[in-house]
Amino acid sequence: MTEHRVLHLSDLHLSGIRPHNLPNWEVCLAAIERVAPDLVVIGGDMVLDDPDIAEDHAFARAQVGRIRAPWRAIPGNHDVGDTQPKPYKDQPITDARRARYLGHYGEDRWCVDLGRWRLIGLNDLLFASELDGEREQLAWLEQRLAEWRGQPVALFMHKPLCLDALDEDVVTQSVITPAGRRRLLAAIADSDVRLIGSGHTHRYRSLLCGGLAMVWSPTIGHVNHNFQMPRGGIQRAGWIAYTFREDGVEWQLVQPPELPVVDITELSARYGAMRFVPPELSSALMAQLRIEPIT
Repeated sequence: MTEHRVLHLSDLHLSGIRPHNLPNWEVCLAAIERVAPDLVVIGGDMVLDDPDIAEDHAFARAQVGRIRAPWRAIPGNHDVGDTQPKPYKDQPITDARRARYLGHYGEDRWCVDLGRWRLIGLNDLLFASELDGEREQLAWLEQRLAEWRGQPVALFMHKPLCLDALDEDVVTQSVITPAGRRRLLAAIADSDVRLIGSGHTHRYRSLLCGGLAMVWSPTIGHVNHNFQMPRGGIQRAGWIAYTFREDGVEWQLVQPPELPVVDITELSARYGAMRFVPPELSSALMAQLRIEPIT
């Protein structure tokens, strides 16, 4: 039976100015070399924190370009801005921020076929944004699904679709808004979408909602215990390894012992957003992790 291996790495939070997540990224690159997957999905938040720092975008894109396997990327809120009504740091997604991302990656949605499976990456920050890109993406998605009718589909997005239930009405930065969720569910209603892989929360969780398997990939970079989610999950760096077969899909949380634990809880308490952390403190943390990785 043919198998297709996919690695889902999310929330890289890379910066040449504040480089504390680079040791983790080197471990990820080495793992990709060993596994030689059919596809690597980069699940968003490639840049450290601020979508308007051009240097971080260029640095993160260069690092992603080091992947020696087929790869596709989708944007996160730190890459293109967040969703309304309460975007992170009052930086909503805009045409200009999206254009900056497209200038580096060329696309913010994609479609890859692996055997009977169709994998689709979406820019979920567009959901309920009322930007032209939202309507264009939904029309594109409906077309890709119609072409694959009767065969299984996996969607990859940055934010989870929901916390616990598809009909919940809670508005939170942690998951897609209720309005955005309704629009996506309407678009996929007649298709065989079986899996939705996401990131954003920096923790691993899997659940089944309305027949949809939902898998939250953790961050590959820093963890912050001041970042409290409304629900549970495991907050520790790692990634998800998928195996797609004709009759289904399996996944595994991967947390190799050589992956450093980058705990920014104290820095977060002192400075708030990572964009405000003095670069020398980030460099000192990176140097410490290179010498004494926590296993």
